[in-house]
Amino acid sequence: KYRESNNDWKRAMYNVIPTRKESLRICIDCSFESTMPEHSVYKLVYQLQRCYYANKRFKNRVLYSVCSLGGKTNELLTTSGDFPSWNERAFNSSEKSLTEM
Repeated sequence: KYRESNNDWKRAMYNVIPTRKESLRICIDCSFESTMPEHSVYKLVYQLQRCYYANKRFKNRVLYSVCSLGGKTNELLTTSGDFPSWNERAFNSSEKSLTEM
């Protein structure tokens, strides 16, 4: 019984999405991926993952947007973990450029 209630609390905590009025917005531009060495792309993916996982534990969450997401970065994020469900939790990704968002 404790385990069920504990999981419900975690699910409720992680699914809270802040509104635009009450939260800071950060946009990360990945359009420079083509100029980066491969090891730097891996570091970028790692940093995006760390930002997401740290953010979902905060009481006052930041709304993350990642633009120009494609190529190796998108491939690595898609194959690692639960990236497709990130959009449900204060994280938005797009292949559009920064000026189009």
